[in-house]
Amino acid sequence: MIIEHISQSETAYEEYFQTPDPAIPIRSFVNSSRQQSISVKPHWHEAVEILYMLEGTAVQRINDLVFGIHTGDIVIINGLNVHSTISEGNEATDILVLQFDPRLLNTMEEGYLRPLFFSKDPGNPHLVNTQMPIGRQIKEHMMDIYHEFVDKSHGYELAIKSDIYRILCLMLRSSDMRYCTDTRYNAYRIKLQRLQILLDYIDQHYEQPIELSEAAEMIHMSRYHFCRFFKKTMGKTLIEYLNETRIEKAHQMIISSGKTISEIAFEVGFNSVTYFNRLYKNIKHCTPTAARRNLHS
Repeated sequence: MIIEHISQSETAYEEYFQTPDPAIPIRSFVNSSRQQSISVKPHWHEAVEILYMLEGTAVQRINDLVFGIHTGDIVIINGLNVHSTISEGNEATDILVLQFDPRLLNTMEEGYLRPLFFSKDPGNPHLVNTQMPIGRQIKEHMMDIYHEFVDKSHGYELAIKSDIYRILCLMLRSSDMRYCTDTRYNAYRIKLQRLQILLDYIDQHYEQPIELSEAAEMIHMSRYHFCRFFKKTMGKTLIEYLNETRIEKAHQMIISSGKTISEIAFEVGFNSVTYFNRLYKNIKHCTPTAARRNLHS
């Protein structure tokens, strides 16, 4: 598994976990590239998420780490982790996705399993393969859950919950994660909620400068701790995130408006057209002019 730091232009957001049946806080579905490429943008939620690569390859991000996943790989994503998935190449990619809300568990079970929802190193990806015994067992339970969701035979809710518990037991017995207290879990959750306020602010006021001290104050941190937290969580610095947001906004204007490149550059907050052009090319891999020309070719 190759892990490296990443830089992506997508902005992150909190995903509100919704299920077809509120009584069963679980989702099971196949994400496929057969109609269009898979591009799940960076987001976070409290639900635990498990991905099983049925076929193909993809690039998986978890916080500031990125690694490739291939047929047979299983990725376990803890709650409150910023993550994204992008399919690679032209080959078909199918990913079986399982998500479940920790509220599925009662108090006693949550005490056992809280480490699975939030480890002390939330950026550490948990990757297994179906060539491993635990991987084969998790795969079988995930497939059972998916078929129960599709068939909805009498008592399917019990079968699904049973398979979820078997997966959790496998994860718990193979895990070397250290216990995380409710206090620390809730503190991190509050940090993410405050971070979301900052991200929403940037999305609405991207054309305005934002000082590091101002951003840190918005989420009640010192400048030092803010820089570390933001980079670890988002995989980039504040200025990188702001610039990438501006470039994404500019790109939408380039392909949807008749404004000149210079007008767009200044409108999204850049003081130099030359710098804007260079940054745009670094992120979009073509010049703004070429992007507009390609749209009409």
